[in-house]
Amino acid sequence: QKTALYAVVQGVSLLIVVLPTGGGKTLLPVAAAVLDDAAQQKSGKPSVTILVVPFRALIKDMLVRLHNAGVKAVEWQPGAEGDYQNRRTSASIVLVSADYVGKQSGQFLSYAALLARQGVLRRVVIDECHVAITADSWQTALRRLKDVRLLPCQQVLLTATLPPSQESQLRKTMLMPGATVLRAETTQRLGARYAVVRCQQHAEVRAMAVRLARTLIDEARYLPCTAQPPLQEIESAAKGIIYCRSKVLCEELADTLGCSFYYANMETSREEVLETWQQSGGLIVSTSALGIGIDIPRVLFTLHIERPWSMVDFVQESGRMRAEGKST
Repeated sequence: QKTALYAVVQGVSLLIVVLPTGGGKTLLPVAAAVLDDAAQQKSGKPSVTILVVPFRALIKDMLVRLHNAGVKAVEWQPGAEGDYQNRRTSASIVLVSADYVGKQSGQFLSYAALLARQGVLRRVVIDECHVAITADSWQTALRRLKDVRLLPCQQVLLTATLPPSQESQLRKTMLMPGATVLRAETTQRLGARYAVVRCQQHAEVRAMAVRLARTLIDEARYLPCTAQPPLQEIESAAKGIIYCRSKVLCEELADTLGCSFYYANMETSREEVLETWQQSGGLIVSTSALGIGIDIPRVLFTLHIERPWSMVDFVQESGRMRAEGKST
């Protein structure tokens, strides 16, 4: 992390950073923006970091965390009214969802190019960049991320799940053949424990998953929370995620367990579902849509029904566990 932060602050461009989940990837652009702000106070020249995250559902939580840390941040909004607000912002970090970049790439690039012409665009950082080569259901939109290469500024890609075997594919997709790669020695989560439960018959899988989920969440509720006020009230509720491969199974399991479900293109607001779950805790059933970039405290276990789509998906989804340094 230290080496990566130095590289970002020093302006190394076409940079790919691979750090473990929970290893402080998001801190890199935030710390760099804070240092830019400190320099701005001396020079009087503003500086903007654009941070691209995979999905809009991630932005609200990130904005809250940045504001609580005293960092000026806003969300980029498409449309005429949004464009007016975008141009008036004085924030040092502008958050934008990758699906917006894909669907509204012309408007977004015009906005970013304006910042560049004004001399205030310091860098563009793409978090969870592996999504550009792994998210099948979002390929058309997310693979337009390569358009940011047109911007004359520092370019940084962040991820926790980029196997060395996929490096060349990411370089090609993102038009970064000469990118510098900074990779942690291991991205293994040392505090995580894994177990496999085998069922004799396929029909037993769902019943076993329901029993196990109920047992785990009941046990998790008795584990102490180490968060300090004012975060204690928000983060104290124990949580667990059940992952499955279909939307239909998501809804059926959620109905059986009496909890919420989460997947792409839901009729209800995904932001509202996440906010309610974060505050009240308990179980949630999801597809891989909840496997990328969600940083919610006190997720004490994840449970996969049947095999995940890939090992990359499994690592990403099991990486949602957060237990204040304890084993999960």
